[in-house]
Amino acid sequence: MNDLQVFSNPEFGQVRTVTLKGEPWFVAKDVCDALDITWSGSKTLARIRDKHKGVVNFTTPGGSQELWCVSEPGLYKLIMRSSKEEAERFQDWVTEEVIPSIRKHGAYMTPAKLEEALLNPDTLIQLAQNLKAEQERSQKLE
Repeated sequence: MNDLQVFSNPEFGQVRTVTLKGEPWFVAKDVCDALDITWSGSKTLARIRDKHKGVVNFTTPGGSQELWCVSEPGLYKLIMRSSKEEAERFQDWVTEEVIPSIRKHGAYMTPAKLEEALLNPDTLIQLAQNLKAEQERSQKLE
């Protein structure tokens, strides 16, 4: 059984999450509700790859409950499907700033993080170590 963690936002409502193997997974219905995507169970998630979705068994005050959840990449795919204005702002940021920066420079850093990395070599070393650890984790998963 997994324990839910609930995040609340006045604009989007509540989104329940769980940590699976160190990664956050999001209750798909909550995400769909927040993004004005019609929820119809597994049909809503049909275009998300199996490795990014699944049914998770949760402990709730009412007992055991099974809920469809999505991984972080699955969450992004849902966000990209939403026509809600707030989701569109997120899409614009990812497609106009984050992805082009990664393509041009091989990474994305906020101006504050870039300044920190330039002023403190330990920050740059930590970023490189985190990147290496993530690459090793990805290779193991493949």
